[in-house]
Amino acid sequence: MPWVLLNLPVVSPLHVVNGVRTPMTVTADRLVTSQPAPASVIGTVVVKMFRKCRLVVVLLAVFAIFLYMSPDTESVTSDSKWPYEGRNLISNDLSSTDDLMEFPEVGFTTEQSHIESDWETASQSGGSSFDSAAGRRYFLPVFRFGGGPNNQYRSFKIAVRFALHFNRTLVLGPFFNHPLINKWESRNFSQTFDIEKLGQLVKVAPLEDFYADCHGVIEKIVHGKPFIHKPKDFEYYVEKYKRTRRRFAQATGIKFPGLGSIPHSTLGSAQRFQNATVSDCLAFYCPYTIDYEFMNLTSPVSTEEFYKTGKLIDEHVVRAPYVRKVASVFEQVICKGTPYAVLHWRVNDDFMQMWCDALKSSECKLFRQLNETGEFIAMQIRKTMEEANLHCVYIARPPGSWDLVSHLEKATVNVFTANDVLSQVGRGSGALYEDNYILSLVEQELAARSELFIGSSGSSWTCFVRRERQLTPEKKSVFISETLGFPATTCV
Repeated sequence: MPWVLLNLPVVSPLHVVNGVRTPMTVTADRLVTSQPAPASVIGTVVVKMFRKCRLVVVLLAVFAIFLYMSPDTESVTSDSKWPYEGRNLISNDLSSTDDLMEFPEVGFTTEQSHIESDWETASQSGGSSFDSAAGRRYFLPVFRFGGGPNNQYRSFKIAVRFALHFNRTLVLGPFFNHPLINKWESRNFSQTFDIEKLGQLVKVAPLEDFYADCHGVIEKIVHGKPFIHKPKDFEYYVEKYKRTRRRFAQATGIKFPGLGSIPHSTLGSAQRFQNATVSDCLAFYCPYTIDYEFMNLTSPVSTEEFYKTGKLIDEHVVRAPYVRKVASVFEQVICKGTPYAVLHWRVNDDFMQMWCDALKSSECKLFRQLNETGEFIAMQIRKTMEEANLHCVYIARPPGSWDLVSHLEKATVNVFTANDVLSQVGRGSGALYEDNYILSLVEQELAARSELFIGSSGSSWTCFVRRERQLTPEKKSVFISETLGFPATTCV
Protein backbone atom coordinates (compact mmCIF):
# COMPACT_ATOMS: atom_id res chain seq x y z
CA MET A 1 0.00 0.00 0.00
CA PRO A 2 1.45 3.47 -0.81
CA TRP A 3 2.32 6.05 1.77
CA VAL A 4 -0.52 6.45 4.26
CA LEU A 5 -0.88 9.30 6.67
CA LEU A 6 -1.22 7.18 9.86
CA ASN A 7 0.87 7.45 13.04
CA LEU A 8 2.28 3.89 12.78
CA PRO A 9 5.93 2.77 13.42
CA VAL A 10 8.14 2.20 10.39
CA VAL A 11 11.50 0.35 10.66
CA SER A 12 14.56 1.24 8.55
CA PRO A 13 17.16 -1.64 8.53
CA LEU A 14 19.94 0.62 7.19
CA HIS A 15 20.24 3.00 10.18
CA VAL A 16 23.69 2.78 11.85
CA VAL A 17 24.71 4.09 15.33
CA ASN A 18 28.43 3.88 16.45
CA GLY A 19 29.17 1.39 13.72
CA VAL A 20 26.42 -0.93 14.84
CA ARG A 21 23.33 -1.61 12.75
CA THR A 22 20.25 -0.88 14.82
CA PRO A 23 16.66 -0.55 13.77
CA MET A 24 15.20 2.94 13.72
CA THR A 25 11.65 3.68 14.67
CA VAL A 26 10.04 6.67 13.00
CA THR A 27 6.52 7.74 12.27
CA ALA A 28 4.81 8.27 8.93
CA ASP A 29 4.09 11.91 9.70
CA ARG A 30 7.87 12.50 10.15
CA LEU A 31 8.55 10.83 6.80
CA VAL A 32 6.02 13.04 5.06
CA THR A 33 7.45 16.21 6.51
CA SER A 34 11.09 15.28 5.91
CA GLN A 35 10.73 14.15 2.22
CA PRO A 36 9.05 15.58 -0.89
CA ALA A 37 5.48 14.34 -1.34
CA PRO A 38 5.32 11.56 -3.95
CA ALA A 39 2.86 11.67 -6.92
CA SER A 40 0.54 9.24 -5.19
CA VAL A 41 -0.15 11.79 -2.46
CA ILE A 42 -1.01 14.44 -5.06
CA GLY A 43 -3.31 11.91 -6.74
CA THR A 44 -5.04 11.31 -3.42
CA VAL A 45 -5.65 15.02 -2.99
CA VAL A 46 -7.04 15.28 -6.53
CA VAL A 47 -9.40 12.36 -5.89
CA LYS A 48 -10.67 14.02 -2.73
CA MET A 49 -11.22 17.28 -4.59
CA PHE A 50 -13.03 15.46 -7.41
CA ARG A 51 -15.33 13.74 -4.90
CA LYS A 52 -16.27 17.12 -3.51
CA CYS A 53 -16.81 18.66 -7.00
CA ARG A 54 -18.03 15.63 -8.95
CA LEU A 55 -21.59 16.91 -9.09
CA VAL A 56 -20.39 20.09 -10.80
CA VAL A 57 -18.24 18.08 -13.25
CA VAL A 58 -21.14 15.79 -14.17
CA LEU A 59 -23.43 18.75 -14.74
CA LEU A 60 -20.86 20.44 -17.01
CA ALA A 61 -20.45 17.24 -19.03
CA VAL A 62 -24.20 16.85 -19.48
CA PHE A 63 -24.47 20.49 -20.55
CA ALA A 64 -21.69 20.03 -23.14
CA ILE A 65 -23.45 16.98 -24.62
CA PHE A 66 -26.71 18.93 -24.73
CA LEU A 67 -25.09 21.79 -26.64
CA TYR A 68 -23.74 19.45 -29.28
CA MET A 69 -26.88 17.38 -29.76
CA SER A 70 -29.47 20.12 -29.55
CA PRO A 71 -30.34 22.47 -32.42
CA ASP A 72 -29.17 26.07 -32.40
CA THR A 73 -32.68 27.26 -31.81
CA GLU A 74 -34.99 28.06 -28.99
CA SER A 75 -36.29 24.89 -27.41
CA VAL A 76 -39.83 23.97 -28.41
CA THR A 77 -42.24 21.68 -26.68
CA SER A 78 -43.01 18.40 -28.45
CA ASP A 79 -46.68 19.16 -28.65
CA SER A 80 -49.08 18.41 -31.48
CA LYS A 81 -50.71 21.83 -31.13
CA TRP A 82 -49.56 24.35 -33.73
CA PRO A 83 -47.86 27.13 -31.68
CA TYR A 84 -48.61 29.88 -34.20
CA GLU A 85 -52.34 29.29 -34.58
CA GLY A 86 -53.97 32.35 -36.06
CA ARG A 87 -50.61 33.87 -36.94
CA ASN A 88 -49.69 34.70 -40.51
CA LEU A 89 -46.12 33.63 -41.27
CA ILE A 90 -45.50 37.03 -42.89
CA SER A 91 -43.54 39.19 -40.48
CA ASN A 92 -44.69 42.50 -41.98
CA ASP A 93 -48.42 42.24 -41.45
CA LEU A 94 -50.05 43.62 -44.59
CA SER A 95 -53.57 42.88 -43.39
CA SER A 96 -53.79 46.38 -41.95
CA THR A 97 -53.22 47.96 -45.35
CA ASP A 98 -56.67 49.04 -46.53
CA ASP A 99 -55.64 49.57 -50.14
CA LEU A 100 -53.71 46.32 -50.65
CA MET A 101 -53.74 46.04 -54.42
CA GLU A 102 -57.46 46.37 -55.08
CA PHE A 103 -57.91 46.12 -58.84
CA PRO A 104 -61.59 46.13 -59.86
CA GLU A 105 -60.66 45.25 -63.43
CA VAL A 106 -59.67 41.73 -62.40
CA GLY A 107 -61.82 41.45 -59.29
CA PHE A 108 -58.79 41.33 -56.99
CA THR A 109 -59.50 42.43 -53.43
CA THR A 110 -57.74 42.31 -50.10
CA GLU A 111 -59.84 39.32 -49.04
CA GLN A 112 -58.49 37.31 -51.98
CA SER A 113 -54.89 38.30 -51.34
CA HIS A 114 -51.97 36.52 -49.74
CA ILE A 115 -53.15 37.53 -46.27
CA GLU A 116 -54.98 34.23 -46.02
CA SER A 117 -53.23 31.15 -44.68
CA ASP A 118 -52.47 28.23 -46.96
CA TRP A 119 -55.22 26.17 -45.38
CA GLU A 120 -57.82 28.88 -45.89
CA THR A 121 -56.73 29.29 -49.51
CA ALA A 122 -57.28 25.61 -50.25
CA SER A 123 -60.52 25.48 -48.30
CA GLN A 124 -62.10 27.95 -50.70
CA SER A 125 -61.83 25.31 -53.41
CA GLY A 126 -63.15 22.55 -51.19
CA GLY A 127 -59.79 21.66 -49.70
CA SER A 128 -59.06 19.38 -52.65
CA SER A 129 -55.49 20.66 -52.94
CA PHE A 130 -54.27 18.94 -49.78
CA ASP A 131 -53.56 15.26 -49.30
CA SER A 132 -55.77 13.34 -46.88
CA ALA A 133 -54.27 13.09 -43.42
CA ALA A 134 -54.36 9.30 -43.08
CA GLY A 135 -51.03 7.56 -43.54
CA ARG A 136 -49.03 10.57 -44.64
CA ARG A 137 -45.27 10.25 -45.07
CA TYR A 138 -44.06 13.84 -44.98
CA PHE A 139 -41.28 15.54 -46.94
CA LEU A 140 -40.47 19.01 -45.59
CA PRO A 141 -38.10 21.24 -47.62
CA VAL A 142 -35.77 23.50 -45.61
CA PHE A 143 -34.01 26.21 -47.59
CA ARG A 144 -30.38 27.16 -47.08
CA PHE A 145 -29.70 30.31 -45.06
CA GLY A 146 -28.35 33.21 -47.12
CA GLY A 147 -29.91 32.22 -50.44
CA GLY A 148 -32.25 34.64 -52.17
CA PRO A 149 -35.87 33.76 -53.03
CA ASN A 150 -35.06 32.43 -56.51
CA ASN A 151 -32.51 29.98 -55.16
CA GLN A 152 -35.20 28.87 -52.72
CA TYR A 153 -37.73 28.48 -55.54
CA ARG A 154 -35.29 26.34 -57.45
CA SER A 155 -34.63 24.27 -54.34
CA PHE A 156 -38.37 23.84 -53.89
CA LYS A 157 -38.69 22.39 -57.40
CA ILE A 158 -35.96 19.90 -56.44
CA ALA A 159 -37.98 18.99 -53.34
CA VAL A 160 -41.05 18.41 -55.54
CA ARG A 161 -38.97 16.01 -57.64
CA PHE A 162 -37.93 13.95 -54.61
CA ALA A 163 -41.45 13.96 -53.13
CA LEU A 164 -42.74 12.53 -56.41
CA HIS A 165 -39.92 10.01 -56.70
CA PHE A 166 -40.35 8.65 -53.17
CA ASN A 167 -44.17 9.03 -53.13
CA ARG A 168 -44.26 11.41 -50.18
CA THR A 169 -46.51 14.25 -49.10
CA LEU A 170 -44.78 17.57 -49.73
CA VAL A 171 -45.05 20.04 -46.85
CA LEU A 172 -45.63 23.65 -47.89
CA GLY A 173 -43.34 25.56 -45.56
CA PRO A 174 -42.30 29.21 -45.76
CA PHE A 175 -39.93 31.01 -48.09
CA PHE A 176 -37.66 33.82 -46.90
CA ASN A 177 -36.84 37.30 -48.13
CA HIS A 178 -33.69 38.24 -49.99
CA PRO A 179 -30.70 38.48 -47.60
CA LEU A 180 -30.08 42.10 -48.64
CA ILE A 181 -33.61 43.00 -47.51
CA ASN A 182 -34.39 40.84 -44.48
CA LYS A 183 -33.18 37.25 -44.59
CA TRP A 184 -35.02 36.35 -41.37
CA GLU A 185 -38.46 37.39 -42.64
CA SER A 186 -40.60 34.44 -43.68
CA ARG A 187 -43.20 34.51 -46.44
CA ASN A 188 -46.29 32.34 -46.62
CA PHE A 189 -46.25 29.68 -49.35
CA SER A 190 -49.57 30.88 -50.80
CA GLN A 191 -48.00 34.29 -51.37
CA THR A 192 -45.67 32.71 -53.86
CA PHE A 193 -47.09 29.68 -55.71
CA ASP A 194 -50.48 28.24 -56.64
CA ILE A 195 -51.33 25.48 -54.15
CA GLU A 196 -54.21 24.07 -56.15
CA LYS A 197 -52.16 23.74 -59.35
CA LEU A 198 -49.28 22.09 -57.46
CA GLY A 199 -51.72 19.66 -55.81
CA GLN A 200 -52.62 18.32 -59.23
CA LEU A 201 -49.09 16.90 -59.52
CA VAL A 202 -47.93 15.96 -56.03
CA LYS A 203 -49.52 15.27 -52.64
CA VAL A 204 -49.23 18.42 -50.50
CA ALA A 205 -49.99 19.37 -46.90
CA PRO A 206 -49.82 22.59 -44.86
CA LEU A 207 -47.08 23.09 -42.30
CA GLU A 208 -49.67 22.95 -39.50
CA ASP A 209 -50.42 19.30 -40.32
CA PHE A 210 -46.76 18.34 -40.23
CA TYR A 211 -46.45 19.99 -36.82
CA ALA A 212 -49.51 18.16 -35.47
CA ASP A 213 -48.68 14.69 -36.81
CA CYS A 214 -44.94 14.89 -36.02
CA HIS A 215 -45.37 16.63 -32.65
CA GLY A 216 -43.34 19.61 -33.82
CA VAL A 217 -40.18 17.56 -34.38
CA ILE A 218 -38.29 16.56 -37.53
CA GLU A 219 -37.48 12.88 -37.05
CA LYS A 220 -34.77 12.72 -39.73
CA ILE A 221 -33.27 15.23 -42.13
CA VAL A 222 -31.45 14.39 -45.35
CA HIS A 223 -29.11 16.67 -47.28
CA GLY A 224 -28.64 17.32 -50.95
CA LYS A 225 -25.29 17.45 -52.70
CA PRO A 226 -23.00 19.02 -50.06
CA PHE A 227 -20.11 20.28 -52.30
CA ILE A 228 -17.47 19.53 -49.64
CA HIS A 229 -13.93 19.24 -51.02
CA LYS A 230 -11.73 20.37 -48.12
CA PRO A 231 -12.03 20.87 -44.32
CA LYS A 232 -12.93 24.56 -44.65
CA ASP A 233 -15.81 23.62 -46.95
CA PHE A 234 -17.22 21.37 -44.23
CA GLU A 235 -16.88 24.11 -41.59
CA TYR A 236 -18.68 26.56 -43.87
CA TYR A 237 -21.41 24.01 -44.62
CA VAL A 238 -21.98 23.31 -40.90
CA GLU A 239 -22.20 27.01 -40.07
CA LYS A 240 -24.74 27.64 -42.85
CA TYR A 241 -26.78 24.64 -41.75
CA LYS A 242 -26.83 25.80 -38.11
CA ARG A 243 -28.05 29.24 -39.16
CA THR A 244 -30.67 27.64 -41.39
CA ARG A 245 -32.04 25.59 -38.49
CA ARG A 246 -32.15 28.63 -36.23
CA ARG A 247 -34.07 30.72 -38.76
CA PHE A 248 -36.52 27.95 -39.68
CA ALA A 249 -37.24 27.13 -36.03
CA GLN A 250 -37.88 30.78 -35.24
CA ALA A 251 -40.36 31.02 -38.12
CA THR A 252 -42.19 27.72 -37.54
CA GLY A 253 -41.53 26.42 -34.02
CA ILE A 254 -40.32 23.09 -35.44
CA LYS A 255 -37.42 21.34 -33.72
CA PHE A 256 -34.50 19.78 -35.60
CA PRO A 257 -32.35 16.72 -34.87
CA GLY A 258 -28.68 17.14 -33.94
CA LEU A 259 -25.71 17.78 -36.21
CA GLY A 260 -25.04 14.08 -36.83
CA SER A 261 -27.08 14.21 -40.03
CA ILE A 262 -24.49 16.30 -41.88
CA PRO A 263 -22.82 14.28 -44.66
CA HIS A 264 -19.15 14.57 -45.61
CA SER A 265 -19.56 13.61 -49.26
CA THR A 266 -22.07 13.28 -52.09
CA LEU A 267 -22.11 9.51 -51.73
CA GLY A 268 -22.69 9.77 -47.98
CA SER A 269 -25.58 12.14 -48.59
CA ALA A 270 -27.18 9.74 -51.09
CA GLN A 271 -26.81 6.81 -48.68
CA ARG A 272 -28.55 8.79 -45.94
CA PHE A 273 -31.44 9.31 -48.35
CA GLN A 274 -31.79 5.55 -48.71
CA ASN A 275 -31.63 4.95 -44.96
CA ALA A 276 -34.09 7.70 -44.04
CA THR A 277 -36.96 6.70 -46.32
CA VAL A 278 -38.64 4.74 -43.49
CA SER A 279 -39.20 7.96 -41.51
CA ASP A 280 -42.67 9.51 -41.63
CA CYS A 281 -41.45 12.95 -40.55
CA LEU A 282 -38.62 13.52 -42.99
CA ALA A 283 -37.09 16.90 -43.88
CA PHE A 284 -34.85 17.83 -46.81
CA TYR A 285 -32.10 20.43 -46.48
CA CYS A 286 -32.17 21.80 -50.02
CA PRO A 287 -29.12 22.90 -51.96
CA TYR A 288 -29.37 24.99 -55.11
CA THR A 289 -28.73 22.18 -57.54
CA ILE A 290 -29.42 18.47 -57.86
CA ASP A 291 -28.22 16.74 -60.99
CA TYR A 292 -29.23 13.45 -62.54
CA GLU A 293 -26.15 11.68 -61.14
CA PHE A 294 -27.08 12.49 -57.53
CA MET A 295 -30.73 11.62 -58.08
CA ASN A 296 -29.73 8.26 -59.50
CA LEU A 297 -27.53 7.56 -56.46
CA THR A 298 -30.51 7.93 -54.11
CA SER A 299 -32.76 5.68 -56.21
CA PRO A 300 -32.36 4.54 -59.83
CA VAL A 301 -34.15 6.72 -62.37
CA SER A 302 -33.88 6.85 -66.16
CA THR A 303 -32.74 10.03 -67.92
CA GLU A 304 -36.03 10.10 -69.82
CA GLU A 305 -38.01 10.00 -66.59
CA PHE A 306 -35.74 12.61 -65.01
CA TYR A 307 -36.32 15.22 -67.73
CA LYS A 308 -39.98 14.36 -68.18
CA THR A 309 -40.55 14.95 -64.46
CA GLY A 310 -38.70 18.26 -64.68
CA LYS A 311 -41.08 19.49 -67.36
CA LEU A 312 -44.11 18.45 -65.32
CA ILE A 313 -42.76 20.34 -62.32
CA ASP A 314 -42.25 23.51 -64.38
CA GLU A 315 -45.83 23.23 -65.62
CA HIS A 316 -47.32 22.84 -62.12
CA VAL A 317 -45.14 25.18 -60.03
CA VAL A 318 -46.78 28.43 -61.10
CA ARG A 319 -47.08 31.74 -59.31
CA ALA A 320 -49.99 32.45 -56.97
CA PRO A 321 -53.34 33.41 -58.56
CA TYR A 322 -53.26 36.96 -57.19
CA VAL A 323 -49.75 37.47 -58.67
CA ARG A 324 -51.00 36.42 -62.10
CA LYS A 325 -53.98 38.76 -61.78
CA VAL A 326 -51.80 41.74 -60.90
CA ALA A 327 -49.50 40.89 -63.82
CA SER A 328 -52.54 41.02 -66.11
CA VAL A 329 -53.23 44.55 -64.86
CA PHE A 330 -49.64 45.51 -65.62
CA GLU A 331 -50.01 44.15 -69.14
CA GLN A 332 -52.96 46.50 -69.73
CA VAL A 333 -50.66 49.44 -68.99
CA ILE A 334 -47.42 48.24 -70.63
CA CYS A 335 -47.44 49.20 -74.32
CA LYS A 336 -51.24 49.52 -74.09
CA GLY A 337 -51.74 45.78 -74.26
CA THR A 338 -49.50 45.16 -77.28
CA PRO A 339 -46.59 42.62 -77.34
CA TYR A 340 -43.63 43.70 -75.22
CA ALA A 341 -40.11 42.75 -74.14
CA VAL A 342 -38.86 42.45 -70.56
CA LEU A 343 -35.32 43.41 -69.62
CA HIS A 344 -33.98 42.20 -66.28
CA TRP A 345 -31.40 44.83 -65.33
CA ARG A 346 -29.70 43.30 -62.28
CA VAL A 347 -26.75 45.71 -62.21
CA ASN A 348 -26.31 47.33 -58.80
CA ASP A 349 -23.51 47.50 -56.23
CA ASP A 350 -24.25 44.01 -54.89
CA PHE A 351 -24.26 42.46 -58.36
CA MET A 352 -21.05 44.21 -59.40
CA GLN A 353 -19.27 42.90 -56.32
CA MET A 354 -20.51 39.34 -56.79
CA TRP A 355 -20.50 38.90 -60.56
CA CYS A 356 -17.81 41.34 -61.65
CA ASP A 357 -15.28 41.47 -58.82
CA ALA A 358 -15.44 37.78 -57.90
CA LEU A 359 -16.11 36.10 -61.26
CA LYS A 360 -14.55 38.67 -63.61
CA SER A 361 -17.42 38.60 -66.11
CA SER A 362 -16.57 40.06 -69.54
CA GLU A 363 -19.37 42.62 -69.82
CA CYS A 364 -18.49 44.19 -66.47
CA LYS A 365 -16.03 46.64 -68.05
CA LEU A 366 -18.95 48.19 -69.93
CA PHE A 367 -21.15 48.26 -66.84
CA ARG A 368 -18.49 49.98 -64.73
CA GLN A 369 -18.34 52.90 -67.15
CA LEU A 370 -22.10 53.16 -67.64
CA ASN A 371 -22.04 56.94 -68.08
CA GLU A 372 -19.83 56.49 -71.14
CA THR A 373 -21.10 53.10 -72.37
CA GLY A 374 -24.81 53.48 -71.56
CA GLU A 375 -25.65 54.78 -75.03
CA PHE A 376 -23.94 51.80 -76.70
CA ILE A 377 -25.70 49.29 -74.39
CA ALA A 378 -29.07 50.92 -75.04
CA MET A 379 -28.58 50.87 -78.83
CA GLN A 380 -27.65 47.16 -78.74
CA ILE A 381 -30.77 46.35 -76.72
CA ARG A 382 -32.87 48.39 -79.14
CA LYS A 383 -31.37 46.45 -82.07
CA THR A 384 -32.26 43.12 -80.40
CA MET A 385 -35.83 44.32 -79.83
CA GLU A 386 -36.22 45.47 -83.45
CA GLU A 387 -35.10 42.05 -84.66
CA ALA A 388 -38.08 40.65 -82.73
CA ASN A 389 -40.31 43.45 -84.12
CA LEU A 390 -40.79 44.92 -80.67
CA HIS A 391 -40.59 48.61 -79.68
CA CYS A 392 -41.66 48.56 -76.06
CA VAL A 393 -39.81 47.16 -73.03
CA TYR A 394 -40.57 46.72 -69.34
CA ILE A 395 -37.49 46.93 -67.10
CA ALA A 396 -37.48 44.72 -64.02
CA ARG A 397 -34.81 45.92 -61.62
CA PRO A 398 -33.91 45.46 -57.94
CA PRO A 399 -33.60 48.34 -55.46
CA GLY A 400 -30.49 50.45 -56.01
CA SER A 401 -29.97 49.44 -59.63
CA TRP A 402 -27.74 51.61 -61.79
CA ASP A 403 -29.48 53.91 -64.23
CA LEU A 404 -30.05 52.45 -67.69
CA VAL A 405 -33.56 53.84 -68.19
CA SER A 406 -32.38 57.29 -69.25
CA HIS A 407 -30.04 55.78 -71.86
CA LEU A 408 -32.84 53.62 -73.29
CA GLU A 409 -35.18 56.58 -73.46
CA LYS A 410 -32.55 58.56 -75.37
CA ALA A 411 -32.36 55.62 -77.79
CA THR A 412 -36.09 56.22 -78.48
CA VAL A 413 -37.14 52.97 -76.83
CA ASN A 414 -40.58 53.00 -75.20
CA VAL A 415 -39.68 52.15 -71.59
CA PHE A 416 -41.89 51.14 -68.65
CA THR A 417 -40.88 50.47 -65.05
CA ALA A 418 -42.85 49.52 -61.95
CA ASN A 419 -43.08 53.18 -60.97
CA ASP A 420 -44.67 54.05 -64.31
CA VAL A 421 -47.28 51.29 -64.04
CA LEU A 422 -48.15 51.83 -60.39
CA SER A 423 -48.55 55.58 -60.87
CA GLN A 424 -51.15 54.88 -63.59
CA VAL A 425 -52.94 52.18 -61.63
CA GLY A 426 -53.45 54.54 -58.69
CA ARG A 427 -55.52 53.22 -55.81
CA GLY A 428 -54.39 49.87 -54.48
CA SER A 429 -50.78 50.11 -55.60
CA GLY A 430 -49.24 51.18 -52.30
CA ALA A 431 -48.38 47.67 -51.08
CA LEU A 432 -46.27 46.92 -54.15
CA TYR A 433 -44.19 50.06 -53.59
CA GLU A 434 -43.35 48.74 -50.12
CA ASP A 435 -42.99 45.01 -50.78
CA ASN A 436 -40.24 44.08 -53.20
CA TYR A 437 -40.91 40.35 -52.65
CA ILE A 438 -44.37 40.60 -54.22
CA LEU A 439 -43.31 43.08 -56.91
CA SER A 440 -40.50 40.74 -57.95
CA LEU A 441 -43.00 37.89 -58.39
CA VAL A 442 -45.22 40.08 -60.56
CA GLU A 443 -42.25 41.13 -62.69
CA GLN A 444 -41.18 37.51 -63.11
CA GLU A 445 -44.66 36.66 -64.33
CA LEU A 446 -44.36 39.45 -66.89
CA ALA A 447 -40.94 38.18 -67.96
CA ALA A 448 -42.30 34.66 -68.40
CA ARG A 449 -45.15 35.94 -70.59
CA SER A 450 -43.15 38.42 -72.69
CA GLU A 451 -42.37 37.91 -76.37
CA LEU A 452 -38.70 38.66 -75.72
CA PHE A 453 -36.79 38.26 -72.46
CA ILE A 454 -33.36 39.86 -72.02
CA GLY A 455 -31.77 38.57 -68.82
CA SER A 456 -28.72 39.30 -66.67
CA SER A 457 -25.83 36.83 -66.60
CA GLY A 458 -25.19 35.28 -63.21
CA SER A 459 -28.67 36.08 -61.87
CA SER A 460 -30.81 33.37 -60.27
CA TRP A 461 -33.85 35.59 -61.01
CA THR A 462 -33.05 35.48 -64.72
CA CYS A 463 -32.28 31.75 -64.69
CA PHE A 464 -35.56 30.88 -62.97
CA VAL A 465 -37.47 32.72 -65.70
CA ARG A 466 -35.42 31.17 -68.49
CA ARG A 467 -36.19 27.65 -67.27
CA GLU A 468 -39.87 28.54 -67.12
CA ARG A 469 -39.74 29.89 -70.68
CA GLN A 470 -38.47 26.54 -71.93
CA LEU A 471 -42.15 25.57 -71.95
CA THR A 472 -42.66 28.18 -74.72
CA PRO A 473 -39.55 27.78 -76.92
CA GLU A 474 -41.08 29.95 -79.65
CA LYS A 475 -40.45 32.97 -77.42
CA LYS A 476 -36.89 34.25 -77.60
CA SER A 477 -34.64 34.56 -74.52
CA VAL A 478 -31.15 36.13 -74.55
CA PHE A 479 -28.66 37.51 -72.07
CA ILE A 480 -27.60 41.16 -72.05
CA SER A 481 -24.05 39.96 -72.66
CA GLU A 482 -25.17 38.37 -75.94
CA THR A 483 -26.66 41.65 -77.18
CA LEU A 484 -23.27 43.27 -76.49
CA GLY A 485 -21.38 40.71 -78.55
CA PHE A 486 -20.03 38.57 -75.71
CA PRO A 487 -20.37 34.74 -75.63
CA ALA A 488 -23.62 33.40 -74.25
CA THR A 489 -23.62 32.26 -70.62
CA THR A 490 -25.56 29.34 -69.21
CA CYS A 491 -27.73 28.72 -66.19
CA VAL A 492 -26.41 25.92 -63.99
